[in-house]
Amino acid sequence: MTDLRQVPEYARYMELLGWTRDKVRGVYIYSKNLPILGRIIKIQRQDKIIPINLLTEFIRKKRTFSVYIEPLNIKHFDYYMNNGGFKKSNSPNLPSKTITFDLEKGSKKLLSEMHYKTRYNIGLAIRRGIEIRRSEDIHFFSKFWHQSAKRRGFYFSLEKEIIDIFTAFGKKAYILFAQLKDEIISAVLLIKADKSLHYMYAASSDDGNKNFAPTLLVWEAIRLAKKLKLKTFDFEGIYDERFPLKSWIGFTRFKKGFGGKEVEYPPTLRRFSLLINL
Repeated sequence: MTDLRQVPEYARYMELLGWTRDKVRGVYIYSKNLPILGRIIKIQRQDKIIPINLLTEFIRKKRTFSVYIEPLNIKHFDYYMNNGGFKKSNSPNLPSKTITFDLEKGSKKLLSEMHYKTRYNIGLAIRRGIEIRRSEDIHFFSKFWHQSAKRRGFYFSLEKEIIDIFTAFGKKAYILFAQLKDEIISAVLLIKADKSLHYMYAASSDDGNKNFAPTLLVWEAIRLAKKLKLKTFDFEGIYDERFPLKSWIGFTRFKKGFGGKEVEYPPTLRRFSLLINL
């Protein structure tokens, strides 16, 4: 399957954020000029190897300061590590570890593979009268998400990122709201890319957490993915011991309760163009 970062809609999203997109051998490459430093390049989870000679030629034409590669697999990692002066970066630009679900399994099988408390909380949320509905109100979603983020101590605005990714993906973007007595108490923004549905942004009020609305929303998101006849549901990031972020531990525990398969990506690679002979 093609990764989220290599579909045309994601390339459009990067353009809305101010990045330039190019294609080399069928692979999207994103670049951007930074003040003082110059142009940087990002190549993310491509399923094809760009030969070093072609990549070097592209870097020269772009007059690039630094290049980041997020390898899809160990084969790609080894190729770039052993060719062209790439080194491991100290931190990833994308989630380096995630959980995915095989949607070819039946609903009963998926439920049986969950932690018993997660399964129980799905039923409890339903019994408490929580209803799930679809929406296209990205502005309300963004406002709700930021309110939830502030309660967690996160004050940096992601309004542009949220609205732009929804805009770029159009009909392949899905908002689910959880309601209790006509009040929105939890929400999630999902993105469809190739044959996978991705869990991008999620938020919940205190009432939503108390009534396990986020748990029910994940299950409804998985059911939506199955209805769309997709092959995979991707949680888009969990805690990775190689690059520890304590703030990720809590929601990782939540995500692991649903079962699924843990997927670990190789470390990010970086190359400073000024330090090599171009």
